[in-house]
Amino acid sequence: MRGIKHRFHPTNTIENRPCYHQDNIVITLLLYFSDTSTHMIYVIAIGTFQAFTAVLLLWTNRLKSKADALLILLLLCIAAHLATKFYIYTVVSDAHIRFQMNTFIGFCYGPLLYLYALKNKDESFIPASRWYVFIPFILGAIGYLTVVCVLEFSLQAGYAALQIYNQTSTWSMLAAGTFFPLLALNVARKYLQQKPQERQLIEWISYCLLTISAVAHVFQGIHALNWVEDKDLIFCRDIVYSILLIVCFIIIRYKYVAVVPTATVHSIYSETVAGRDKQEQISAEKADLIDIREQSSPVRRTQLTTTEHREIMDKLEQHLQRTRIFTDADLNMDKLAGSVGISKYHLSEALNSYASKSFYQFINEMRIERAIQQMQFMSSKALPVNVLTLAFDCGFKAKSSFNQYFKKITGLTPTAYLRSVAEMRAETL
Repeated sequence: MRGIKHRFHPTNTIENRPCYHQDNIVITLLLYFSDTSTHMIYVIAIGTFQAFTAVLLLWTNRLKSKADALLILLLLCIAAHLATKFYIYTVVSDAHIRFQMNTFIGFCYGPLLYLYALKNKDESFIPASRWYVFIPFILGAIGYLTVVCVLEFSLQAGYAALQIYNQTSTWSMLAAGTFFPLLALNVARKYLQQKPQERQLIEWISYCLLTISAVAHVFQGIHALNWVEDKDLIFCRDIVYSILLIVCFIIIRYKYVAVVPTATVHSIYSETVAGRDKQEQISAEKADLIDIREQSSPVRRTQLTTTEHREIMDKLEQHLQRTRIFTDADLNMDKLAGSVGISKYHLSEALNSYASKSFYQFINEMRIERAIQQMQFMSSKALPVNVLTLAFDCGFKAKSSFNQYFKKITGLTPTAYLRSVAEMRAETL
């Protein structure tokens, strides 16, 4: 920071510098952020540890899906990116390398998120079929390694190659960091309505990556106007690394929260549960009234045969098992019929005439069945079960309505059921 020290030499007073009033804002900002390097190293260290921790938690999570492998790769890329930067800022003394050497690993973030969205859209999707989305990453790696090799033989030629690499990779990374998150957002909002948890996770990560691109665009614009030097862009990097740290927390929050202690999850949701409890209680009462009305109404004349009813129910159950759309807390008859590709009138007729159940009764039974399966699985693995998180994961908006339907269907409260499962497990040991 020799340049900054020169500007703030005791002889550089307002009286001795007539143009000081034109530069005071920029100089004040540079002085304020002159110690950002130390803070950034702390952020990088914490982010590296957090990324590796998230990889470990997600890798050992017994409830992970096939698509989660792409999230693990994303976390590994973040960990490798931050670890590389930690080495550069703590070991490398060359200022050109410290402040200009972009890490090509950042090219992976957007494509991996996009592939994760596609995998959630279609479980049969093979990520390797879209290998071309990693072309920017491959080219960036070639450029990075080329610069490293040139620097080994000639510093002067290496600095020239470094400047070309830095300019090219920066704008390419900004373009990719905007394009692929937008693609992932489009897939999530258009095709993952039946998977609200995955949709929200993709949305939050996309917002973080887009924020990184926006911040980088702003600082690159300032740099293009020669308001700051390369070394003064360190504050931008500090923001970027902090956002990557947030991405790790978001992934843990959405993918591992189901097995954390109750107190932790309760603190996360405590601000929203009260309002949801009241709203869901009203919804539950309305659903009960609909159930009673439908069960007490006279038998209506059916338009479909028993065989057609059975075919509709088979198709419905296969679709529910494949997509788990019943975990959507805002699911209704219109949305379900549109997702399955069946007329809502035929679907309603099949539920009432063939299954002898109302829409709400059928969906809530599916949700409770999933809850029971998860309880049994996690109990068998000696994993702690959080009832509130389980309720949200199964499609309920509040713990109170989950408890109500669980007891209505099983005869036990969730806590009592977990206790009985634990006792049975203890007897068999």
